[in-house]
Amino acid sequence: MNEMFKDRELVIIDICKCIYGNALPFNLVRSSLFVQMLKFVAEYGNGLKPPTYHEVRVPYLKKSVDKIQVSLEKYRVEWKKCGCTLMCNGWTDGKGRSLTNFLVNSPSGTIFLKSIDTSNVVKDAKQMFELLDFVVEEIGEDNVAQVVTDGAFNFVAIGQMLEEKRTKLFWSPCAAHCLDLILEDIGQLPVFYNTIANAKKITTFIYRHTWVLNLYRKYSKGKELTRPVVTRFATAFLTLQSIAQQKNDIRALWWESYGGKGKELQNLAIRVLSLTCSATGCERNWSIFDQVHTKRMNHLEQQRLNALVFVKYNLQLEMRQKVREEK
Repeated sequence: MNEMFKDRELVIIDICKCIYGNALPFNLVRSSLFVQMLKFVAEYGNGLKPPTYHEVRVPYLKKSVDKIQVSLEKYRVEWKKCGCTLMCNGWTDGKGRSLTNFLVNSPSGTIFLKSIDTSNVVKDAKQMFELLDFVVEEIGEDNVAQVVTDGAFNFVAIGQMLEEKRTKLFWSPCAAHCLDLILEDIGQLPVFYNTIANAKKITTFIYRHTWVLNLYRKYSKGKELTRPVVTRFATAFLTLQSIAQQKNDIRALWWESYGGKGKELQNLAIRVLSLTCSATGCERNWSIFDQVHTKRMNHLEQQRLNALVFVKYNLQLEMRQKVREEK
């Protein structure tokens, strides 16, 4: 038993050394993928040759993308039945490139479709329309019931062009983005502006002075202040969350009252009630880009960056689905 304990301790020390030396997050050890990897390594036994830099970077990344594509087929089948929402949002990386994320939402979840470097076209409504129209065609016009983007002026024009060409779908501005803009306008009203400005001054003062912050934490028993920069979408999320929490009850009520009276009405209801009203899935996806697009990796070409995010985002979706199924 002592030998077994010593052997395990030496292995754990080396695993921890790898984690510490590469600044990997501690919660890596909670990942089912990490546990699965160790299991397969142990089953292989002595003589396992580690993957080469090239293998990780090229062939096995491609194999992972191909495998994920196969696992997403069940979502594509659902799109044909329930319809889906195409969501897109933009982001500027550390090199100043404008990247646009495309995700697809349906009742079973949101999948990451692709990311495209739109630096040369992002301010051209016509070219952005052509790009968005191409993605709709790729998904299938009959499958796309709605396209959700932010409410920026150029996207309003793009949405109008898209509705004119694709009469079976409609464009919607992101509800969370709209609420954020509304709250921003409300905050500019004199009755609120001074209060908000003073609150920002207080939080800024506290968090910029270590001794004041330590004193505050002593009296607040470790509770943090909610700073405006951190809670950009907080109110919008709370609003949308209340709708999401009652989603099943709303659907049940609808079907009990009207669902059995018409086949065409049933199909329409399934498509409408399966839609999302927000593109916040795109916002959440930028955190994945931040993880992949570190200073050490910011020379990644767009195609490989897209592949890495595609695998990471959709692997997480697959793991969440497994947890739900187990429950």
